[in-house]
Amino acid sequence: MASILGHVHVVDLIWKAHLEGRPHGSTSRAVEKTMGLEASRDAQAEVDRWYVDCADGLSDDAHDEVVDFRFVDGGTGAMPKATWCCTWSTTRSITADTSPICCIRWVRGRP
Repeated sequence: MASILGHVHVVDLIWKAHLEGRPHGSTSRAVEKTMGLEASRDAQAEVDRWYVDCADGLSDDAHDEVVDFRFVDGGTGAMPKATWCCTWSTTRSITADTSPICCIRWVRGRP
């Protein structure tokens, strides 16, 4: 269980770095050292709050801004910031049984 939660956290940190326009420094989607469940919960809650704040703070122009990124295996990709937020939010709703709040907030704010 701790390894699965660690994987989710690492991937969220990787995408967060992409959105912030900085290298993520990760060479794997797995954690090197697992955290205890309480520490894992607290760390995940912090990154979850960051994603919600990020989605809430995106200007109309930033919604469509394309982020270029590099996967841990070296492959490249690109995705608009709003798509990132919707992808994260939808994935979180599946893995954490929460509503896709970031995506809902973004869609409601669009013309």
